[in-house]
Amino acid sequence: MKPSPPASDSIASSPTASTAGSVGKVNRQSVWVFGYGSLVWRPGFQFDDTRIGFVRGFARRFWQGNDVHRGSCNQLGRVVTLIEEDGAETWGRAFLLRDEEAAKEYLNHRETDLGGYTTLSLNFSCVDGKTMQVLVYVALPNNPLFLGPAPLITIANEIILAQGVCGHNVEYLANLAAFMRIHVPEDRRRFDDHLVQLDFLVQSLITSDGQLSHLQVHFDEAENRIPVFDQDALYFPLSSSPDSESRKSLEYHKLGRSPPSMAAITEPEKFNR
Repeated sequence: MKPSPPASDSIASSPTASTAGSVGKVNRQSVWVFGYGSLVWRPGFQFDDTRIGFVRGFARRFWQGNDVHRGSCNQLGRVVTLIEEDGAETWGRAFLLRDEEAAKEYLNHRETDLGGYTTLSLNFSCVDGKTMQVLVYVALPNNPLFLGPAPLITIANEIILAQGVCGHNVEYLANLAAFMRIHVPEDRRRFDDHLVQLDFLVQSLITSDGQLSHLQVHFDEAENRIPVFDQDALYFPLSSSPDSESRKSLEYHKLGRSPPSMAAITEPEKFNR
């Protein structure tokens, strides 16, 4: 029997186009985790540094099913995984783990037990030219939730229909598209046509169907859901545990200057993915 899933997303706002990280030299002995899906806006674990960048040779695809966070057993959601592809490039955010044991325990529950992902070690390139090895959670075709490729219109309709304990599948898509607009250089977004086209297609379907108009809010508010992690002030949750009392107050520690306004943080009971 699966463990009870965490409640949902906890969201920080005030997006910035600057990249994060206060450490001048990358420590290759440290453990970094690369996020290319929901981790980019909600890591859920403590970290000491974070960098924007990419992994080469892998494409981001909405080919993994989800029956907890963004879908249900009756209507699987579509979330992203990485697929090997020559010349491909996937952008995201790498995190330097503060407590390796606690973070991995949390991620293994969130990504592996509930999500069907396994781990790979890949080379990550930062926007400043530095490179390092990162731990990456990837859903392989042999996992029971893998849905694989489908026509974009089919994937779009499945996203529109699905929702899970963390919210609507449309919100997941909108958040990823917002992350790309905010943090990824415009000339590099061409590597993510799959995401860009799905974002456009789902918004078009919502606009053309009056019964779906309530879903537009997920796109309208997406950029406010991408958290600030800049080089002047770095923030992380007090606890990496979804069962911790700290998630009820969602306090943040400061590792730099004064924190940004927390006025836009809503629904602190929401936690994961």
